[in-house]
Amino acid sequence: MKKITLLFGLLLLMGCAPTMDFTWAKDSYLVRKFNKIAVVVVSKDQSIRSEVENRVVADLRKNGINAIASINSFLPVNASKSDWETETIAKKLKQIDCDGAIGISLVNTRDRKDYVPGQSYLYPVGYYRYGRHVYTNYNRVYTPGYYEQSKEYIIEANLYDLTVSTKEEEAMVWKGHSSITNPNSIESGVNSYADNLIKYMIQNNVLLGTTK
Repeated sequence: MKKITLLFGLLLLMGCAPTMDFTWAKDSYLVRKFNKIAVVVVSKDQSIRSEVENRVVADLRKNGINAIASINSFLPVNASKSDWETETIAKKLKQIDCDGAIGISLVNTRDRKDYVPGQSYLYPVGYYRYGRHVYTNYNRVYTPGYYEQSKEYIIEANLYDLTVSTKEEEAMVWKGHSSITNPNSIESGVNSYADNLIKYMIQNNVLLGTTK
């Protein structure tokens, strides 16, 4: 779990926007308006957890969806291990009238080796005159290609419809995986992930926002 936590922290240090590599939806699920959605990020790094949850909540609210961050309500920083148990979370969500939840976690990492092709460019090597005109001689230089090592992080987001069931497997109605390569900044990483996740979910009829 410690290794997963550290890697989840690293994945937020990214500069490129995430893409949705894989999605799954329950056959019986129809997009609807949720009254209140709770956002839960699984990470022992509380600062990262707070950053992600609050940004996702902000994006949901921006689209007219009532949402709360678990860290600010039913799963505070000092939450115990038992507080994180699925049944306990389900009971708390029911108590605060949440009919939906989004769970986010790092599920995998993998090393990549990408080939970067060589480039060519021209540089001046001298001049010559032809009649009244002066021309420049150029030589073409080629740079060799090379392999670049990178690390790819796979983030999973799950949507739960708590009106269907309070059991995790039965309540899950949608799942999406995003891959992010080569992290570099926490703020841009959090913003990119949250913005793209919620935008994707609304545009693909997973969530019903004010534009629907």
